[in-house]
Amino acid sequence: MDNNTKLKLKPSVVVRVESDDYAILYNPDNGDTFAISPSAVSICEHLNGKNSLDEILSDLNNEFEGIPPEAEKQLKAFLEKLLEKNLAEIV
Repeated sequence: MDNNTKLKLKPSVVVRVESDDYAILYNPDNGDTFAISPSAVSICEHLNGKNSLDEILSDLNNEFEGIPPEAEKQLKAFLEKLLEKNLAEIV
């Protein structure tokens, strides 16, 4: 996956944000769930098939203070996990 890759959440995936801003991603196709942090919720909001990884990183830098240098590596790992769990797809 390179920095120009664009992803989107699969249309069937349900995002349920809890009162503590954590969320559950639910895939009704296979019944799998995946718990995510508030920052991951923000990332998922950018997964619309229009934003590249570079654009998502830029948006996160504008949204949050103190993004660590390893954020790009962590973002890629998170997106790979979404793909692995069949929750997202490359556009």
